Amino acid sequence: MVIRIVLSMNSFSAYTPPMPPSQFTDPLSRYSGDTRTVGLFHYLLSGDDRLMRQSIITFASSLTPEGLTQSRFPSHLPQIIAGFSLYWILQVCDHHLFFGDEKFSRSFLPRIDGVLEFFDSHVDELGLVSGLPYDCWQYVDWVTSWGATDEHPDKGVPTSGRKSNRHTYFSMLYAYVLKQAAMLVRQVNRPAHAAEYEARAETLLIAIRTHCFDGTFFTDSLASIADEGAYSQHCQVFAVLCGASPPSDQARLLTSAFANPNFSKCSYMMKFYAFRAFTIASDDVYESMWRSMLEPYRKMLGMNLTTWEEDDVRQRSDCHAWGSVPIYEFCTVLAGVRILEPGGTKILFTPRLGLSKGLKARVCVGRDNMADIEWETSEDGEVKVGLKLRNSVHVVSRLPGAGEVEHGVVGRVTLVYLTKALEFEGWGSDEQSCGTK
Repeated sequence: MVIRIVLSMNSFSAYTPPMPPSQFTDPLSRYSGDTRTVGLFHYLLSGDDRLMRQSIITFASSLTPEGLTQSRFPSHLPQIIAGFSLYWILQVCDHHLFFGDEKFSRSFLPRIDGVLEFFDSHVDELGLVSGLPYDCWQYVDWVTSWGATDEHPDKGVPTSGRKSNRHTYFSMLYAYVLKQAAMLVRQVNRPAHAAEYEARAETLLIAIRTHCFDGTFFTDSLASIADEGAYSQHCQVFAVLCGASPPSDQARLLTSAFANPNFSKCSYMMKFYAFRAFTIASDDVYESMWRSMLEPYRKMLGMNLTTWEEDDVRQRSDCHAWGSVPIYEFCTVLAGVRILEPGGTKILFTPRLGLSKGLKARVCVGRDNMADIEWETSEDGEVKVGLKLRNSVHVVSRLPGAGEVEHGVVGRVTLVYLTKALEFEGWGSDEQSCGTK
């Protein structure tokens, strides 16, 4: 219910249609970094993309001469946040995956290439993104130790790279988005740029490993200048997402970083990306982090909040939709429904049976389909898992500790699993309920 309230109340700021400047104030305008995740939450709850289509189009219309989208738009005071143009590209990629509208997605390819070209023009002699314009806010996240100073008045910017104007995060985010864009252009049958994007990403990864890894962790700027304040959970997360960290080291990297109290911590917005990194690292990593990552949400409920706050650093806002991360985790990871091919024509069903003894969920799969998921655990440890789809699609399933099973195009899947060895790490009760109605 909390998630429904906060998403409803923040639909204005996430999706506000264009207004004349005289009727519009900046605090209410949408931000593309926020809108990316809010759009995903809405896709899962409603299967409706109309507001997000309008938002994608509006940000595309905000393009500046240097090739970046504005961070908030429309707005009578232009603002550019460096990474938010890359998050806009991810909005297009997400929309195509969920809805498979090839014509719509292809219409943005020239502007996507322009954003990527901007970052490519700022790759330095070390092979890293650096030297971004000073009128471009290099915001990463709301972190207590990343406050403003007289010399560097922008908040939310890692301290280690401020003097050199070289932040590892932007090289990692750029590499990650290059890979996603390469996938997109292949999916929409415009593959000519795919190999180039992937080659750029690989070159960046080599540079990141060479210059921004101290042998144990990835640093917020060059490893050669790293001090005790040069380490963040963020760079470990994006090292996994972009592929800078090899699979064999991902579990250690993430668990160590999130256990170290000296590392700059991910706020609610960045928890979404942290969860994605945990998923890549391993099932064990994800499930071991589940309870601690959701603890801030329990605390908010304990304070009788009926919406999620913006962050736990400044607590400026008690109602911020980017904090609705649990809905994505409940639908795609706990309930285990994840789209594999554009338009939801193929899904992966991987229910996290170790996180709850029972579950009932309904998750939207693209525009015209819906999945009902249910399981319960008997006293002898047997779990009966059911997946029912409104429209049949290609289903691949995977239970804990097992390999993938191809089911072909089906409308229903029933699985049985023994869970005697599992320890449940649920949200707070033995049975979970999530999704749309």
